[in-house]
Amino acid sequence: MEEQVPTFEEIRAILKDIAASQKEANLRQQETDRIMQEVAASQKETDRRMQETDRRMQETDRQMQETVRQMKNTDRRINALASELSGISKSNGDFAEEYFNNAFENDNLIFAGMHFDYLKNDINVSNPKSGKRDEQFDIVLYNDESVAIIEIKYKAGKNDIYDMIRKAEAFRSWFPDYADHKIYLGLAGMSFLKNTIKDAESKGIAIIRQRGDKTIVNDENLIAY
Repeated sequence: MEEQVPTFEEIRAILKDIAASQKEANLRQQETDRIMQEVAASQKETDRRMQETDRRMQETDRQMQETVRQMKNTDRRINALASELSGISKSNGDFAEEYFNNAFENDNLIFAGMHFDYLKNDINVSNPKSGKRDEQFDIVLYNDESVAIIEIKYKAGKNDIYDMIRKAEAFRSWFPDYADHKIYLGLAGMSFLKNTIKDAESKGIAIIRQRGDKTIVNDENLIAY
C-alpha cells in the first residue's frame, strides 16, 4: 500500500498544534517559576520573621536576666537594711532596758510608793517539752505581798498594754508561789505612740518615762491585777 504524504495544510495544522503545545508548556513553566519565586519569597520572609523572633527572645531573655539580677540586688539591699534596722532596734531596746534597770536599782527598788525587796530582770520561761521561750518579763520586783511587772519598750504602743495585762495572768500560771500576790503593772518607754499613755492609765497601768536625767512614774490610776 502506497504511504500517503501529508498535505501542506495538514503539515501547517501539525506545526500549529506543536507551537500551541510549546506555548502552553512555556506558560506553565512561567507559572511554575512565579510560584517558586513566591515560595522562595515567602520562605525568605518566614526566615526573617524567625530571625526577628529569635532576636526578640534573646532580648527578652536578656531583660529577664537583668530583672533577676536587679531583684537579687534589691533583695540584698533589703536584707542589709533589715539587718541594719534590726541592729538599731536591738541597740535601742538594749539601751532602754539598761536605763530603766539602773533607774529602779538607783531608786532603792521603789515603785508606786511601794518598797520591794529584790529585782529580777530578763526572766525567760519556757515549756520543757517545746524548749522554746514562751514568755519573757523585762523587770519583776518582789516583796512579801506584791509583785510589780515592768515592761520596757524603746517606743511603747497600744499593743504593749494588752500584752502586759495578759502577762499578769501568765505570771501567776508560770509562778504559782505568787498566785496570791497583788500584781502591779508598769509600762516603761523612752517614747510613747499617740494615746498609749491615756489607754495605759485607763487600764490601771503605771507609766514610766525618762525626763532629762530623771525617771518619772505616773501611778495615779494604778490598780492591782
